[in-house]
Amino acid sequence: MPAESLHDVAARLTTSTEALAALGAALRLKASGQDAPSQVQACLDEVAEALGVGGALASASPDELGRALAPIRALFLQSVDLLTDPTRAPGWTYTDVELLESLGQNSAVFAEIVRDVLAPELEGLANALAGPDGAFLDVGVGVAALSIAMCRVFPGLRAVGIDPLEVALELARRNVAAAGLDNRIELRRQAVEELEDESAFELAFLAGPFLGSAVIDVACQRVHAALRPGGWVLFGMYRGAEPLENALADLRTARSGGAVLDAPEAERRLANAGFVDVRTFAAELGIPSMLVVGQRVPS
Repeated sequence: MPAESLHDVAARLTTSTEALAALGAALRLKASGQDAPSQVQACLDEVAEALGVGGALASASPDELGRALAPIRALFLQSVDLLTDPTRAPGWTYTDVELLESLGQNSAVFAEIVRDVLAPELEGLANALAGPDGAFLDVGVGVAALSIAMCRVFPGLRAVGIDPLEVALELARRNVAAAGLDNRIELRRQAVEELEDESAFELAFLAGPFLGSAVIDVACQRVHAALRPGGWVLFGMYRGAEPLENALADLRTARSGGAVLDAPEAERRLANAGFVDVRTFAAELGIPSMLVVGQRVPS
C-alpha cells in the first residue's frame, strides 16, 4: 500500500481534531451551565452522540467535567502556540491564565494515583503521608492544583510548593485561599536549584517536563537532601503507549524547556543522586504519563 501524502494525513487528522474541539466545547458549556446558540448546541449534541458520550456528558459531575476538560483545553492552547510560533526558544514562558489553570488541573490526578497506585507499592509511604508530621514537596507547583489535591486526599498532610514563575504563583495563592488551605500549603518563589530544606519531606514531586538537562542532576540532589530518610521522589514525565504518542510527548517536553529522557535515563539520574529502589510506573497509572520513583535510603 502506498504511503499517505501529506494532504491525506492532514485530512485524516482533521476529523479527530475537530471532534476533540467539539467535545471540549460541550464540556465547557455543561460545566458553566450555559448553552450555545440553538443550532450550534444541536450540532454539539449530535457530535457527542456520535462519539458515544451523550449520556455520560448529561450525567457528569462537576469534577468529572473538569477532569475531562482540562487536558483538552491545555492541548489546544499549547497547540496554537506551537502552530503560530514554532521558532520560539524552548522554555516555560506561558502567562495565559487559562493555559496555566488547565495544565494545573491535569496534574491534580496524581494525588489519587499516589493514594491508589503508589502508596500500596512504595515502602512506608502510606503511613508517612497519613502520619501527623506528613509533608509533601511540590517542585514546579504551578497553580497549586496538585498540592491542593494532595491535601484533600491526605487530610493531615502539609505541603510546600516552589516555582520560579510569579504569574503561576499568583494563581496558586488565589487557589489555595479559595480551597481554605492557607494553613497547610506554603508557596515559595524559588527555583529547585535554590532549595535548601534538609530531611523535611516524606514525598516530593518533580515536574520533569520543565527541567532542562543542566538542571536535572542538581534538582535530584536537592530533592534527595530535602527528603527524610525513607522518603520517596516522583519524577513525572509525559509518555504514551504508541510511537506517535511518545513523539508528541517529547515535543511537549522540548517546547517546555525540559530534557527529553526515556525511563532508563531518568532512572539513572535518580540513582546517581543517591536514590535506591528506583523504578518506573507507566501503564499502571492509566494516563499518558509515567513516574520514575526512587527512595532515599531509610535510616
